[in-house]
Amino acid sequence: MGRLSGISGRGAIVNAADTQTMSSRRYWWASCALALAAAGLVVLATRSGPGIGADSTSYFSSAHNLASGSGYRDFTGEPLNTFPPGFSGLLALGELLGVSLATTTRAINAVASAAVVVLSAVLIQRHAQRPLARLTALALVAFSIGLLHVADKARSDALFVVFVVAFIVLLENALTHDGEHCVAWSAAAGATAGLAFLVRYAALSLLLCAGVAFAISWLRSRPPQLVARVCAFTLAAVPLPALWLARNSTSGAHDLLGPHVSEPASAGTLIKGVAVAVGSLFSPNSSERAAQAVFVLLIVVAGIGTWLVRRSNADVPSAVAGWTLVPLATLLVAYPVFVLVTHRISGTSLDERVLARSASRSSCWAPTGSTPSTVGARERGPILPGARS
Repeated sequence: MGRLSGISGRGAIVNAADTQTMSSRRYWWASCALALAAAGLVVLATRSGPGIGADSTSYFSSAHNLASGSGYRDFTGEPLNTFPPGFSGLLALGELLGVSLATTTRAINAVASAAVVVLSAVLIQRHAQRPLARLTALALVAFSIGLLHVADKARSDALFVVFVVAFIVLLENALTHDGEHCVAWSAAAGATAGLAFLVRYAALSLLLCAGVAFAISWLRSRPPQLVARVCAFTLAAVPLPALWLARNSTSGAHDLLGPHVSEPASAGTLIKGVAVAVGSLFSPNSSERAAQAVFVLLIVVAGIGTWLVRRSNADVPSAVAGWTLVPLATLLVAYPVFVLVTHRISGTSLDERVLARSASRSSCWAPTGSTPSTVGARERGPILPGARS
C-alpha cells in the first residue's frame, strides 16, 4: 500500500506539472496574440500617418540631419539638446535604408507596443497566479488607451515605455537572484536605464527607482554582494548619460537638458492639471470638468476593485509577491513625483501624454499587486535577495 500511495503521489505531481506547463504555454500563446493585436491597433490608428506635433518636427528634422551627415541638429541648423538622440537615430537609420520618416515611425511604435505587451507578460506571470487575472492584466496593457495615445504619434514615448518595462523586469531579477548572476542582472538593468536616457530624459526617474529599491533591499535583508550589485548598476547606467551631457555642455546651448519652456504652476493648478491629464486618458476630447469627474470616478473604482479582490483572496498566501513588486511599486510612485518636480523646477509640460507613460505600468500593477501568488519560494526562487531556495 505504501508503495502504491508513493506511486500515486508521484503521478499527481507529474500531472500537476504537466497542467502547469500547458497553462503556461496557453498563456504565452495568448500573450503573442495580444502583442500582435496591440501592434495592429497602432498600424490601424496610423494608417493615414502618425500624428505630428511640435516635438515631431524636431525628431524628423534631427533625423534627416543625422542621415545626411549634418549632425544632431534641429530644423534651424542649431545643435539639438531638448531631446536625446535615441528615437531620432532610429528614424535616421530608416531614412538611410530608404524608408520614409513617417513609415519608420509607424514601424517603431507598432513594434514598441508589441514589446511592451510581451515584457508586461513576463511581469504579470511572476506576480499573478490565476489565469484569469493574468489575461485580464495583459489585456489591459494591450488595449491601454494610454499606450495607444502615445504610440499613434511621431514621438519617442512608446519606445521609452519599452525601456521602462524592461528595466523593471531586469531590476527585479537583480534584486531577487543570488549568486554570480545578480551582478550581471544589475549591470543589465543599469545599461537599460542608460539607454532609456538616450530616448527620454525622464529616465532619470529610473535611477531614483533603482536607488530606492537597493536601499529597501539593504534595510530588509542585507543581501550579500549588494555593493557589487550597486557598483555594477552604476557603472552600466552612468556612461551614456554622462557622455550625452558632456556633448550638450560643449554644444553652445544654455541648458544641458533643454530650455525652460514655461513658468511653473501653483500647487492648486498642478493638482487640477494632473486630474485633467489622467481623466483625459480615459475621456478624450472632453471638457476639463468632465475629465476631472472621470479622474474621481477612476479613484473610486480602483479603490473598490482593490478592496474586493483583496477580500476574495484573503485566504491565499502571498509569501513571494510582496518583495518582488518593490521595483514596480517604487517606479509608479517615483515617476509621477519626478514629473511634478521637473514641472515645478523647469516648467516642463504636464499633460495626458506625459502621464500616459505610466498607463501600461499601472495596468500591470492593478491585478498583480492585489492578486497574491500561490507559487512557493522553492518554485519561484528566493523570496528576498540573499535568501536561498
